[in-house]
Amino acid sequence: IAFRKTVIGHTLCRIGFMGMATISLWAIPLLCLFPIQADAVVSQLHLSWQNDPATTMTMVWSTAKDHTPPQVQYGTTTSYEGMATGVNSIHGVVLHTVELTGLKSDTLYHYRISDDGGRWSSDMTFRTAPIPGQSGTGGLTVTVSGDKGPHSDAQAVNRQIAAQNADLHLIIGDLAYTANDDRYHEWFDKQQGYAQSAPIMPAWGNHDTTDNDPP
Repeated sequence: IAFRKTVIGHTLCRIGFMGMATISLWAIPLLCLFPIQADAVVSQLHLSWQNDPATTMTMVWSTAKDHTPPQVQYGTTTSYEGMATGVNSIHGVVLHTVELTGLKSDTLYHYRISDDGGRWSSDMTFRTAPIPGQSGTGGLTVTVSGDKGPHSDAQAVNRQIAAQNADLHLIIGDLAYTANDDRYHEWFDKQQGYAQSAPIMPAWGNHDTTDNDPP
């Protein structure tokens, strides 16, 4: 049996049998023999700034393996006119860091990130900051939160933060209540719902360097 095409949904599936005519089937939905490749699997994705907020954006995320180089496709549409590469680092898991530069201020960008299976994530967006002295499109919304350690209500707070559709998130200490890397991987996972679309700028608190023991 020669399998010529694999599709799902409102698309044509062709199955050719040796010595026989090709059979064409329309399916709504139909999965033909092989699963459709899913989007990239990533975790701990968050945006931040290392340089000018109006013209740069930095993405950090984690995958299971060290793939080189980590890549981000980006642009003002889902055609993704640009491509940027970055570096890897090891902090218990593999972390990938890519900085986008030369961006236009106060502009909505689409982006997607790579994983170690050669796949791309689903489309996500962010907006660059306005230039100094300007309020930007629709003004500038900033959230400020803190003491979001391993508390039962932390996820409820994160959902409220995500609902603000803010341009910047300031987190003023006592993040994961530990100096242990593993806890921070979990903490960044919990922030991803809002941190993948606007930069976060956290500050250390006393509980973040002493394993929850006050200095």
